Amino acid sequence: MTINEGKELAQARKPILLGTFTFSDGTVLRVATLGCVFEGETYEARVDEQDIDRLASLSEQGVSLVPSVKIRLADPDAYLWTNYERPAGKGFRGATLQLRFALLEPNTGEFSTDSLIPFLGLCDQPSLDEKYLTVSAVSRLNLSRYSLPVMPMQLRCPAINPATAAQRIEAADPTSKFYFCGETRDLVAAPPCEYNKQTCTQLARYAGSTWQVSKEGSGREYVSGNRISWQNPDTSGKYREAWPLWLGGKAWVMGIPLAPWADGNYSRTEVAVGFGNIAIEKVVVNGVELTQGMEGDYRWHYVNQGNRDGFHNSDTGYENGDVYGNCTVIQVLAPHAVFAPGSTPEVKILGTPQDLMCFNGAAWVAGDGLAAGSLGGASTPWVLMRALWWSRVDYAEVDPQSFVAASMICDPLIQFTDKDGVIDQQPRFTSAVALRERRSASEIVRGLLQSISGILRPDATGKIKLKIEGPLAEQQPAPVDGSNYDTPVASTLRDGTPAN
Repeated sequence: MTINEGKELAQARKPILLGTFTFSDGTVLRVATLGCVFEGETYEARVDEQDIDRLASLSEQGVSLVPSVKIRLADPDAYLWTNYERPAGKGFRGATLQLRFALLEPNTGEFSTDSLIPFLGLCDQPSLDEKYLTVSAVSRLNLSRYSLPVMPMQLRCPAINPATAAQRIEAADPTSKFYFCGETRDLVAAPPCEYNKQTCTQLARYAGSTWQVSKEGSGREYVSGNRISWQNPDTSGKYREAWPLWLGGKAWVMGIPLAPWADGNYSRTEVAVGFGNIAIEKVVVNGVELTQGMEGDYRWHYVNQGNRDGFHNSDTGYENGDVYGNCTVIQVLAPHAVFAPGSTPEVKILGTPQDLMCFNGAAWVAGDGLAAGSLGGASTPWVLMRALWWSRVDYAEVDPQSFVAASMICDPLIQFTDKDGVIDQQPRFTSAVALRERRSASEIVRGLLQSISGILRPDATGKIKLKIEGPLAEQQPAPVDGSNYDTPVASTLRDGTPAN
């Protein structure tokens, strides 16, 4: 019997809330409003009271989820405090909490055939009195806690080193947060690093920016024959920046000069383009467009195009520089008339990310994600998923088929007439987003959702689903489970076809 069927009974079954705490050492505590056995696991009757915030569509957190809960657990014998809060390696702060709702027949111990997961979150420090231990938790998917971009530009490597055997296995998965480091050897062969070059076991993937130019420079000009000298610019301000984040689609971004230096005739610098694989179409330095290559007076070339294993710059002066693993970095070169010695240039870059993850029906695969027929826009659902992933939402936490269904609404070509009266076609919804300055993740996600009339909400299993609002016939083609109204309502599909 389902929850919706059970609530219609003359003598309704008892609602029950089941909570599962998972601590940092892997220990699990299961509690409920009534002692029971659910799916083979025993739950103690400890939940005395709960305070669950309301769910709001397009909330400030960016996802339509319950933002926070507070649970009061009966603990008159201090058992929970003694066994789960005080021991080393445990503690409620930082533990995960999953809440599940079901209906129970107390006499038989039979549960409803379905259940709902309204909340998955991270716990805070608990409070204790003579009778109760009270735990507060915020949603695991509270995006207001995060900002994008997230990868800091620093001397130390920003890639997360897998420090356990389980994490080493996970590091081979391109959807894992440990993939950028990618150390898969055992902990004896490759001990956990301290995020510096001295302890790094994957030096080709080191993403720290450590190379420094000399403070002064001099050289002889080819035309005049005069010897000139200058002070190279201080670029320490880059350590207050983050690597630009390209979420999807073709966009312009202002690059970050890393190490400018010069000779008597030319100025050059390495430039941070972004974290990940970015295909570059145009590079403009101080208003002058450069050409790609290793020859010529106005040129640029890749130092690393987002490859997991980076390379040392092959140009003069940078041979012992950084490899920039997992990052896209270029070098620009131009005459002094364009880029004066001792100055920091303005570098504008037009590019498209090549590692946007899309679900092909069986697995997540990387690509440019560009929608067919677009002028450089990527399919918005995949741009949204990339923003969620960088906000610490794992691919395993979403329902991928719902994103596929959303892309099938966004990607079809629709006809339009431009300002000159020309009839053309373009996809219904596309996005091109690249971030240079840090912004709230919830703001980014909320903006993407509003652009497609989308809603993110959890399903009965706790997975996040993407739903795009549309005509009633599309949103509710069949009676809603649990509703007491089943009379068809006349509506239309997106193409105007009548439907109920």
